[in-house]
Amino acid sequence: MDNINKAFKTGEYEKTEYKYYSTQRPVDIGTFPKTGSPPARIVNFDERKQVENGLYLAWGYLVYGAPLTEKQIGDYELAASPDNPDMKERLRDQTHVVGSREEYKRPPEKKRLTCFNPDKRAYVSCEPAVKPERLEERFRAAVCDLNLEPHQPRKDKGHER
Repeated sequence: MDNINKAFKTGEYEKTEYKYYSTQRPVDIGTFPKTGSPPARIVNFDERKQVENGLYLAWGYLVYGAPLTEKQIGDYELAASPDNPDMKERLRDQTHVVGSREEYKRPPEKKRLTCFNPDKRAYVSCEPAVKPERLEERFRAAVCDLNLEPHQPRKDKGHER
């Protein structure tokens, strides 16, 4: 609690922000979801440009104080920043599963999305700009290999009746 109070007093506290890129059109009326609170920031670029180290081409971005739903992101053709708090955790978890699968399947190095980082003691993206959609695709394949539904515990065949 002392750290939180100190952060507020020193101004080091940052509000949680969720950034979404408009990949298909400049941000304008009707091109982004209406939520309980409006976007904290709307930024349009003069032209479509690469963002997030070449991960996306975008016309601009919106910043919200809370995450959007997958439906909102899809309906408005937005792309979530990998730096969003909810995305960081999701990408870390997916990278772990994909990395474990790649370690087991042993694909050629140039086809791998992940590599093991001994300093972090975890799998990380081999490329600086692995699209979350590409990682999600490999994650779903890994889940199918294990015969699991996402976020479901694995059934132990020894206990089936």
